[in-house]
Amino acid sequence: MKKTDYFELLEGLAKNALSSIKIACGSGGRQVGREEITALRLDCDKKVCTLENALFEDFITPIERDNIAALAHSLWRVSDRAIELYIGYSQRVKGIENGEEALCITLAEKLLEATKMLCDIRSPEKMPDFCDFREILRKAFEAHNEYLSFINSGAVPRSNARRAFAVARLRAELSRCFDEAVEVMLGCI
Repeated sequence: MKKTDYFELLEGLAKNALSSIKIACGSGGRQVGREEITALRLDCDKKVCTLENALFEDFITPIERDNIAALAHSLWRVSDRAIELYIGYSQRVKGIENGEEALCITLAEKLLEATKMLCDIRSPEKMPDFCDFREILRKAFEAHNEYLSFINSGAVPRSNARRAFAVARLRAELSRCFDEAVEVMLGCI
């Protein structure tokens, strides 16, 4: 029986998270069909199920099995939040952009980089830049507050507040997911 590559599955989930965030928050107004969103969601489900089944079948895993599962579930939730944002709040107002959305894409890219590092983590020299991630997270929080002030001043319609809060929930999920990745890394050193 073929050995499950947990790192490959986690990286695939991180790539799906980045793809779904790019769909939900990306600029350019690229419209994505329901089929593409459904395929992305099904791929996330398949990867998580494959990973969970393998965790129950394998006796030896490269890192702690509860950490693998927690990170996989967290990556899945990031994708789910992004897809929920895209489906539920796809309408955007032209003009003042929500900078938090672009920063969510950057955070997802950093999360993917950290996830790719998991298979090589054995020493503190091969760690992602934690401070950089936290700095981007802080900038996203500030961008969120700035966007809310535009809404409160009437420069952006009040109807955009729901989307702004959905983006904030996505940012929070990215933060929790990165924290899960850090915990996995700490367990590997």
